[in-house]
Amino acid sequence: MANKNAIISELFVSEWYNDALHTIVESYHIDDLNQEVMMVLLSKSEEEIIRLHKSDYFRWYVVRVIMNIYRMPKSKFVTENNKYMGMPDSIKMKLESMSDSDFDKLIEEDMIKELRLQATNEVLDSLYWYDKEIFKLWMANMNAKKIARDTTISHREILRVITNVKTKIRNRFIELI
Repeated sequence: MANKNAIISELFVSEWYNDALHTIVESYHIDDLNQEVMMVLLSKSEEEIIRLHKSDYFRWYVVRVIMNIYRMPKSKFVTENNKYMGMPDSIKMKLESMSDSDFDKLIEEDMIKELRLQATNEVLDSLYWYDKEIFKLWMANMNAKKIARDTTISHREILRVITNVKTKIRNRFIELI
């Protein structure tokens, strides 16, 4: 007679379970959802798992657990792990209705954002700690006068550092393009 752990282990390597997951869940959520399903099953008593496994309802029960975790708006999985689970469908609809030229512009904008982020990260990684910290404060506050007051560094020095870092980022961005 199989015990609870053996039944659960067998479930997670079974073909029907993986097929059910891939049918119900988008691929980038599968690992997280697997862990949640495991937690639900492990929280059940040994007797209950064995009873479900002996009956014809075990598969139905597991699929229902997957659906409840993944689809219920108030489930822990939805609220804590991914607050934007509804987005992919709405984005998909928008993308399907977009013209080719609008889609090309969107891709271009995303690529430019990625390059800007890459340039900024590379420059920040290469900066002296003093310049990096001033620039981070400026990025957080966007107010050189407040930074000058809070740090007692002259306003002119703050502006000089910010201008130099922005120039380095701009130059690195141009190199990447």
